[in-house]
Amino acid sequence: LSEEQKAVIAFEKQLGVVDKAIRRILDFSQTEGQQYILDGNHISPKTAREYADRQPNFIGVFFKTTDLDQYRENVSGPTHQRTLSSGEFMIVRAIHDYIVTEAEHYKLPIFEYNQQKEAMDYVTSRITLAIETK
Repeated sequence: LSEEQKAVIAFEKQLGVVDKAIRRILDFSQTEGQQYILDGNHISPKTAREYADRQPNFIGVFFKTTDLDQYRENVSGPTHQRTLSSGEFMIVRAIHDYIVTEAEHYKLPIFEYNQQKEAMDYVTSRITLAIETK
């Protein structure tokens, strides 16, 4: 296996652990009528699809960065103060691509990194729909 494949396998294991906690938060939010914003690359597209299908107030959105230079800036910029080696960059990119592929597989909304307005418009439309159907 390549280093990228090994990293994705390790990521899947981490995802499984984090996913249990995320599911508890989502289940609790339903019993309490609370809302949460969960952000990060450990949100499982499979879980997002499952909750979107059974809970009308669940809104899942995924982001991708197609441009490699922009992606390098994103993972090495102000929010990630680090410089990645070429090998490290290939690993984080493999994880990014894995998440995007999974989100595509589960037919979840995916926006480019610079489409924040479009993503917010989507979220707003979903919130409006949820309010109108109550």
